Amino acid sequence: DGQVLTSAGAGQPPAFEAVSAGVNTPAFEAKLASDQDIGNDTLTKLAFATEVFDTAGAYDASTNYRFTPLTAGKYFVYCTVEAHESGDLRIKTNTTMIKKNGSLYKQTVNAMEIGSDTHLASHLASTVVTTIDMNGSSDYVEVFASTDFYAPGTGTADAASAVFGAYKIIE
Repeated sequence: DGQVLTSAGAGQPPAFEAVSAGVNTPAFEAKLASDQDIGNDTLTKLAFATEVFDTAGAYDASTNYRFTPLTAGKYFVYCTVEAHESGDLRIKTNTTMIKKNGSLYKQTVNAMEIGSDTHLASHLASTVVTTIDMNGSSDYVEVFASTDFYAPGTGTADAASAVFGAYKIIE
């Protein structure tokens, strides 16, 4: 019970040992409560206001929309943002970025080939995944997005189907 069979190497008998396992907490995942406007070439902080889960109360879903784990370690951080046009615009690029302590840490830019407006997208998603070392006292991460539209057109882009999450990696 509660043990695993391990090998000590060739010619050595196997032995039962206690299972030692870490935990992937703190961890959280949040999503947008509704579509959020993203202006043309305007960096916008996304308000992930709906928590899917938050194991340690480390995600602020009401004010700053940021994850501040109070446990030091390496964290797997991910986010996906789908931008969709509202009006008669077409999206050329969708940029999603993770910032650590207010500075760009990693970003992904998803772009459509520009031949004419008929080749551009009405929906365009980008995903960022990374591992970030957090100090456990003051480090935080948050998500920003921007879009670039093909002109002429009117309207805005909205972030939709967006998710943001992180969990501690077992070390």
